[in-house]
Amino acid sequence: MKTQIAKLMKLVNKAYKADEVPVAAMIIKNNKIITKKYNKKQKRKDVTAHAEILAIRRAAQKAKTWNLEGAELVVTLEPCLMCIIVAEEARIKKIYYMNQNKKSGGIEEYKKIRNNVEFIKLDTNIEYEKKMKKFFKNKRE
Repeated sequence: MKTQIAKLMKLVNKAYKADEVPVAAMIIKNNKIITKKYNKKQKRKDVTAHAEILAIRRAAQKAKTWNLEGAELVVTLEPCLMCIIVAEEARIKKIYYMNQNKKSGGIEEYKKIRNNVEFIKLDTNIEYEKKMKKFFKNKRE
């Protein structure tokens, strides 16, 4: 998983430089990265352009099916409820995430209504946490 995390962190830096909330996600199937994306909500002026959804869309295009059974989602930040539901609809059964999202993380809400997705908390990434804090601090200045 270290290699995947390093690749996600490169995408986080791209998002940061593009003035997007620095979140990155990838879809993995059979230990192979299918696709990786970062947030593009500002660039696309699209409220649904979260890294997770962009990664799921691209993986579905590559697979030529919406059904991503056997694929896993790896994300830098705990996904929101919308992204979790989209992953579930794509038949993704496991979501790995590094850092908790105290503001809009959706895992606890999801668990109140469904339990079709397994959530695996990876080690908190301090470098990523600092990047997020810096991003939002710059936004407030």
